[in-house]
Amino acid sequence: MDFTTIYITLGSNCNFKCSYCMQRYGIQKEIFSNENFDKIKLFLEKTDVKKMMLWGGEPLMYWGKILKLVPYLHDIKPDCRINMITNGSLLTEDKVAFINKYDIGVGLSHDGENTVLTRGKDVLKNPSTMFLFKQIKNKGICCVISAVTQDIYEVWRYYDKLFPEGVAVNFDMLKDFLDIKFLNSFDYEKFGRTMKKIAVRFADAAYREDFATREYHFFYNHVGILNNVLKNDRKTFHLKCGVMSNAINIDFDGNILLCKNSDIVIGSLSDLSAAKKRFETYVKVPEGCNKCQYYTICDPAGCVIENEEMKMKSCKLNAIVYDAFFEGIGIWQKKMLELA
Repeated sequence: MDFTTIYITLGSNCNFKCSYCMQRYGIQKEIFSNENFDKIKLFLEKTDVKKMMLWGGEPLMYWGKILKLVPYLHDIKPDCRINMITNGSLLTEDKVAFINKYDIGVGLSHDGENTVLTRGKDVLKNPSTMFLFKQIKNKGICCVISAVTQDIYEVWRYYDKLFPEGVAVNFDMLKDFLDIKFLNSFDYEKFGRTMKKIAVRFADAAYREDFATREYHFFYNHVGILNNVLKNDRKTFHLKCGVMSNAINIDFDGNILLCKNSDIVIGSLSDLSAAKKRFETYVKVPEGCNKCQYYTICDPAGCVIENEEMKMKSCKLNAIVYDAFFEGIGIWQKKMLELA
């Protein structure tokens, strides 16, 4: 198995209680592993890893592990990209200096002006934290699309004001786990209109090969998945996370986890084939998904920690995004035919 992405779970503790955190559903007991990572060194050395995700809980709560792992990985895999997603509350000058030294990509979990509603705290309202976050060279915002962030252009404008120098904003789709209030008040029609606007501008950017535009970046992952499906002529669902295909979730003890947001151990690094077989027993595709036109690329169809009811509740929101994406692809194809 060629794992190019490794999610390494440092531990599952977090000092925030975000309202729609997937781990509130996927992790039932604390994930804890020691700080001696000898058990995974050989795996890291022989794996052609291109990206390492430092995962929590809150990664900065496990700073001792990061101090040991990152320099080692940098020495043996100098071209490997190292990233983390954090709530940012534990940033300090020393940590920022270390992050910049090793060019660690930092994604801040933040939901625009309504972050207090979804995260309980807005760290960017703290001048000290804002200053520290701005000092990070390789940074971005990780925003969850919900009822309070569904106006994508409004979210972009908000961050333009906070970061006049520019900052990348990545969007994740809301998963319907323990708290559905951010779906109940969702204006699907308004969101659909916003997505159509993004689709048109995405198509224009693709036609001009202007891949730096926000609209193209919004659909960047969709483009990658579609290319993978077409290249491999895949007829079945695709796990967007790529787990046990090109990605793997592990801890410091060499355990393989079902998902980066799960505490279920499916095996160990000493027997990857057995872990793969056990993983496949958790992949459940709802019957209704089999007839969906987006079956081959849809994330909920392959998410291993959602039950069927959760998958179907999230479906309506995802369908709007996919509708817009393929509308954009159609517009781009028409432009290319006219050019020919």
